[in-house]
Amino acid sequence: MNEEALEEQENEIMVLESIFMENFKILNEEDPKKFEITIKPDDLSEEDILNAPILKFIVQYTPNYPEESPTYSLESVQYLSFKMLEDFTKKIDKTFEESLGMACIYQLVYDLKNDLMDISGREEDKGTKTELTEEEIELQKREEEQKIVKDRLKYGTPLTKELFEKWNKEFYKEKDEEKQKKLSENELIKKPTGIDFWKNQLLLDEKNQKEKN
Repeated sequence: MNEEALEEQENEIMVLESIFMENFKILNEEDPKKFEITIKPDDLSEEDILNAPILKFIVQYTPNYPEESPTYSLESVQYLSFKMLEDFTKKIDKTFEESLGMACIYQLVYDLKNDLMDISGREEDKGTKTELTEEEIELQKREEEQKIVKDRLKYGTPLTKELFEKWNKEFYKEKDEEKQKKLSENELIKKPTGIDFWKNQLLLDEKNQKEKN
């Protein structure tokens, strides 16, 4: 690993930890190069924070960061749609590309925090807040459902105990129906028709007549 890059990474982690404190978390104590930062708008009351957009920014340093971009992911803690996360991703990719050679995580977090304040209808010097509309909440719900469908198409439906029991019940139900159908067909084959009955009766009468003669 590049010693200079390692030193810059360690320095940046110390700065981030001191600034973001409880919102900063090392994900692996043995390897502090992977961490997450919880980002939310500033100066919110306990009541307001319940309806505010909150984001998790998870970063994994690559060996040569900041000379190359780190890997990262975003998670919505609350009130962020997939479209919003997609927009954030484009912005982050562009910032990493333009900031090669410089540690830039703090600046990114600061920009993302401002974006969250804009989404919640807030500015740093104002105390107004707009909650997601019913239409936006419904859109977010549909996007989440679509993602679940896409994941199932890609990876298949996870097998749970409930799904197995349902499948097992339907499987044996189909088997019983097939068995009953075959039994019914066999009974129809064995059961003589009216014509067969009279033919058999005539043959029996002829046989009895011959035996008498």
